[in-house]
Amino acid sequence: MLPHARRVRFNDETCYSHTDPRIQAVIASVPMAAPIDMGSMAQPHAAVGLMIAGEDQCMEDDFPACVGLATSLRGNFLDPVRLALARWVHRLRFDDETWYSHTDPRIRAVIASVPMAAPIDMGSMAQPRAAVGLMIAGEDQWLAPRFHVKAVRAACAACEVLADIPNAGHGSFFSPWPADLAQSLTPMLVDPPGFARRDLAAVYEKMAGFFSRHLAAGH
Repeated sequence: MLPHARRVRFNDETCYSHTDPRIQAVIASVPMAAPIDMGSMAQPHAAVGLMIAGEDQCMEDDFPACVGLATSLRGNFLDPVRLALARWVHRLRFDDETWYSHTDPRIRAVIASVPMAAPIDMGSMAQPRAAVGLMIAGEDQWLAPRFHVKAVRAACAACEVLADIPNAGHGSFFSPWPADLAQSLTPMLVDPPGFARRDLAAVYEKMAGFFSRHLAAGH
């Protein structure tokens, strides 16, 4: 069962979830109905939660999770205005307080890579029905680990940590960004100083092994 999360709307359209027909088509084409890594950017919240939630997320310590690349706190007199504006926008657009969950029996294993998790009811992560692997980036400046992936780890004893790299950033598990794009994504998505991409080969092997173990067990 996917965890309880609130529904939100962007421009009056419900966010994509794993029930989106395009994602369904991909899932149906994978042998053994193997689930896809739906963490990270490709499907940002599907692995650990279908949707993101409201204004309670907009705390000062987790501000980037609320606004992404739109703005940032800069330690000046305008920061209270930025915080107030972010909370106002969330209250205006994310007004559905209902909690949602869903069970899809085809999903037997999930890898959540640096997931958005603060809006999730962590009680629903205590006994996930699918195997859950976690990818932790210690220098994640977009989704502070203590509010997101580490909260999942604390709530989910059965979850398996596949990677916990102290000096990895939010985008470190992706392929490298083109240089011109990287400039606009700094510091949120580029690799922090000292991060070694050569170490990712072993991480990717663990991810493949995780899926092989859990999918083969249910075949």
